[in-house]
Amino acid sequence: MQLLKQFGIYLGWTGIALLLGLCHVYVALGPRITTSNSFFTWLLNLLYNHALLYVGLPFGLLLAIIFILFDVFFLKKKLKHNLKGFVVRFLVLLTFSVVFGGIHYFLEKVIDVI
Repeated sequence: MQLLKQFGIYLGWTGIALLLGLCHVYVALGPRITTSNSFFTWLLNLLYNHALLYVGLPFGLLLAIIFILFDVFFLKKKLKHNLKGFVVRFLVLLTFSVVFGGIHYFLEKVIDVI
């Protein structure tokens, strides 16, 4: 029963990490084009959605894997399962997301590798 409860908790954290990954890609791509109803605009919106899902979800999945490993090997020993532990875990996940976003920005804009 404890294993099932822990699996559910990590599934929730994975969902939050996936949402953070989608938010990062949404911020990087900018708003969707809605100026006209032409075929070209429809095609751009289709590519926008494709990029949002196929880049944002792997970004969030990588974020979730690193967070879960960090939680299992470090945070689980230090924190209890209460409100303070939840807030600290969320701040750690948010910090990982900002660091990954900064690394992505550095690789894409500064070094021009991506």
